[in-house]
Amino acid sequence: MGLDHTHFSNFDGCPGPTETSTYSTPRNLIALGRAAMQYPVFRSIVDQQSYHLAATPRHHAYLWHTTNMLLRSFPGHVRDQDRIHQRGGVLPPVRARGNGHVLIGVVLHSSRTNDTAAFSDATKILDWGFRHV
Repeated sequence: MGLDHTHFSNFDGCPGPTETSTYSTPRNLIALGRAAMQYPVFRSIVDQQSYHLAATPRHHAYLWHTTNMLLRSFPGHVRDQDRIHQRGGVLPPVRARGNGHVLIGVVLHSSRTNDTAAFSDATKILDWGFRHV
């Protein structure tokens, strides 16, 4: 995919507590997000606010809720990925539609101590973008 400045050490792309070999750039993360959103099944999964897995004889029922505050609070937000890197305030690529435009942004190193700072920063970036398109 030409992501020359990206390396993920594990399947979810999130660094572990002592992980230092996971890295990327905003350009590479946006390219990855654009590529992933080309798949309808991926888009349908990441647009869900919750998912219920019915019980079977092999397991009980499960219910998962998104932790992505943008999906609940930002009009037109389209989620590419749901996980926030707790260490370093990294929010994976975010997309939003409005006024006939689609904006994509990346928030890196927002706050190491405030888990909601990346969402606040993403909202500011998207708001600014829609005012200037």
